Amino acid sequence: MKLPLKKNLKFVLLGWGQHLCYMVEKMLERGFLPPVIITHPRCNHQRDKIFLGKFDLYQDVFELAEAHSLKIIEEESINNQVVIGRLLKLGVNAAFSLSCRNIIKSEFINAFDRRIFNLHPTYLPDGRGEGFSWKIMNGINEVAATLHFLDEGIDSGDIIIQNKKPLSVKYPYPVDFMRQTQELYEKLIDQFLDMLEKNEEIRSFSQNNDESTHFSRLYTEINGAIDWSWSDEDIERFIR
Repeated sequence: MKLPLKKNLKFVLLGWGQHLCYMVEKMLERGFLPPVIITHPRCNHQRDKIFLGKFDLYQDVFELAEAHSLKIIEEESINNQVVIGRLLKLGVNAAFSLSCRNIIKSEFINAFDRRIFNLHPTYLPDGRGEGFSWKIMNGINEVAATLHFLDEGIDSGDIIIQNKKPLSVKYPYPVDFMRQTQELYEKLIDQFLDMLEKNEEIRSFSQNNDESTHFSRLYTEINGAIDWSWSDEDIERFIR
């Protein structure tokens, strides 16, 4: 796929978090058009701020947008014509999902000629939908990141670039995965922006669905009960 020239390329960034803020900063440093940001409502950021702020892992996307005078839109769901129409009027012609909380549907994808990308914290096709808690419970001691085209499936789009490395903590918590995955995210974002600056064709390869695994999203408040019939090792991992 070939994207418009840098001077004509206008992204909407979908999501929240340090990696989205990093991409905003790097796009502005490199002279890309200022992106539009869509994130979930501000009130729903409070949970993330409480849990992640004490580990210095929360970056406020609203403060970032205000500091750079960027357009930021709060939406529960992006899968409607009103949102799509607003973005098209703002000149958006590509999208990038960075921990977007919606499953993005074909109506949105097709509105931008399938120029829509996603960052995922596993070495796809392994770990579709997988979060860091699942990695701990499954005894995985590596961090990974994949940049891929977003399609109508769950983390099933064609892969552009990916990377992985051993985790440097023996008994990790989710925050350990978050910190070291962020490092990989930043490298992939830099590589992607390099491609765009050179106006390179975005090459990709399809995933082998026979090798895929899938894990559902977890919430501590809902899924946090211990089953004392588990093994000692499983209970210890679950607590971490």
